[in-house]
Amino acid sequence: MVKVIFHSNSAHLSSVFYYKEPGEIVYYFSKLYGYKGILDDCESGDVFRDVCCRVYRHHKLFIHIRKIFYIFIHAKEIDILYLITIIPDNLFKMLAYKFGGGKGKIYLKLDLGDYKKNGSDLLIWENMNFFLKVGHFLFKKLPDIYTVETKHEFDRLKNTYYGDLISQKKIYRLPNGIDPNILQEQNITKMSVKNKEKLIITVGRIGSYQKNTELLLDILSGMNLGDWRVCIIGDISDNFRFNIDLFYSQHPEYRTSITFLGKVDQRTLYDYYNRSRVFLLTSRYESYAFVLAEAVFMRNYIISTNVGIATELLEYSSGYVVPSQDKIPFVNELNRIMSLSDDELNSLVPEKEIKEITWEHIIKNNEAIQKLLLD
Repeated sequence: MVKVIFHSNSAHLSSVFYYKEPGEIVYYFSKLYGYKGILDDCESGDVFRDVCCRVYRHHKLFIHIRKIFYIFIHAKEIDILYLITIIPDNLFKMLAYKFGGGKGKIYLKLDLGDYKKNGSDLLIWENMNFFLKVGHFLFKKLPDIYTVETKHEFDRLKNTYYGDLISQKKIYRLPNGIDPNILQEQNITKMSVKNKEKLIITVGRIGSYQKNTELLLDILSGMNLGDWRVCIIGDISDNFRFNIDLFYSQHPEYRTSITFLGKVDQRTLYDYYNRSRVFLLTSRYESYAFVLAEAVFMRNYIISTNVGIATELLEYSSGYVVPSQDKIPFVNELNRIMSLSDDELNSLVPEKEIKEITWEHIIKNNEAIQKLLLD
């Protein structure tokens, strides 16, 4: 009988998430281990390889209730219930699975981010209010396997309410990956480093507190870009458009060399990764920073704040991690890169394929995945 891995996301799954951890983990369980993969609450009409995409057509509140009810009704058919992050919605889903007679395993992928308040780590028991304590007490014992994305977050958990689960072999590290299949599906051929343009890009929710786009503009203001260009890619928050207009009014010389592209489709995004030489990230915090892994896979030199996977990626590629939110190290490193000769630029990052950051390699070799596969 075919085993089932079922992913229920807290939010509606748009197609972009099929190529991230919600879709890719389910897909590779299907490809490598013969599971039937099911994604819950997808876009109507969407197809993602051989994964089953379930669709709802009701009000958001009713969809949440239906998701929980579906898990309860079909619990006995689900061998792995795969959820992401610690939220009440997932607590209800796990309880529905247990009360519905589910005999398989619950896998929770932690997406911790900036899980803090006033600088205090809210995963530490003493920092929790009464309601958090009750929630975490109920939540903690339900998953069979937890994973975190980075070494930093794994070490952080050692001193939290969840720390004892590490010694119990219930928490492991599982980084996010890149799927090379996306290039073929988007009809993109990866460029050699020598054919790349003098292009710097950044990708994210432009204007959000997390992405710290103010620092990015501060870094760029006053720089002599020469024959280099900068493309800023991603949804632009309405309240940040004033900042962009102000930037151009103060620095009209950048209107042709610095471009805000807004949201782009996946093919266009990967085309920019393909053409660019440098990827710049100024985030205040990240749980993983998937865009950095994408940039490294597409042979970009990364310049980033010390967030998410940034430091670990330097084991496989080249870049510079800025230890603080200070613009000076960013400016100095950008100036250094832009002053390099063509030959020096062409040797800036390795040409080799980095299999260690691909989903297939990660799913094949990760200890948490192997434990999930055991009966």
